[in-house]
Amino acid sequence: MVRFLLLLGKSMTTMNFSGKKILIVDDNKDLTQIISIVLAGHGFEVLECAELEDGKHLVQNWQPDLLVLDINVNGHDGRSFCSELKQSNSCPVKIIMMSGYDHNLGAAIWHGADDFIAKPFGMDDLLGKVNLQLTNQFIENKQTTSSI
Repeated sequence: MVRFLLLLGKSMTTMNFSGKKILIVDDNKDLTQIISIVLAGHGFEVLECAELEDGKHLVQNWQPDLLVLDINVNGHDGRSFCSELKQSNSCPVKIIMMSGYDHNLGAAIWHGADDFIAKPFGMDDLLGKVNLQLTNQFIENKQTTSSI
C-alpha cells in the first residue's frame, strides 16, 4: 500500500506521460477536436475517429495506451466495443467511457470501462482521469515486470 501511494505521488509530480497515445472515439466532431487539442497540448499523441469500425482498426494497428470512448457512436453501442476490447488480451488498453447521461456509469463499468465521465465535463476533470488511468497502467506494468 505504501509503495502504491509513493508511486501515485511521484506520478502526479515527476512522471512524464509525453508521447503516450490516446484514441478518441466519438461522433461529436467539435468535442473530439477540443479534447484532441487539449491532450496534444499536454504532450499526448492523439487520434480521433467518429465510427466504431475505425476505432477497432486503430486500436489493433496503432495500439493506444488509452481510449476515450463515447457510449453511443453514430447509433452504435460503445459498451459492446468496450466489452470486446476487455475480453481480448491482444491489446490491453485503458478505457474511459463518456456519455451525456450520468446514469450510464454503472453500465460503462459493468462492460469493462476503467473510468467514466459524464458530459459536459471540464477539461481539467478529463485530464485528471487520463493521468489517473495512465498512472494505474504504469503501476500495473511495473508490478507485472517485477513479478517475472
